[in-house]
Amino acid sequence: MPTLAALTVREAQLTRTSEGVAALETRASELTALAEEKTAAIRTAERAVTTARAQISALRKLLDDSETLIAASEGSDAAVQ
Repeated sequence: MPTLAALTVREAQLTRTSEGVAALETRASELTALAEEKTAAIRTAERAVTTARAQISALRKLLDDSETLIAASEGSDAAVQ
């Protein structure tokens, strides 16, 4: 009889271990999906930053060009007067 009791205890331990492994596998899958989601969000943010930098650069160039045109315009106005 003690052997049967020991087997029953061992079976319960194996069941708990199996359930623990299943829970860990589920959690690992959830974390993998979350990591993929966050990686995609980071890539989206990086693209947004790149776009914003390009827009800032274009606006700076436009501002520089405008300042050059204004300076040239003021110079030609002074020559006319």
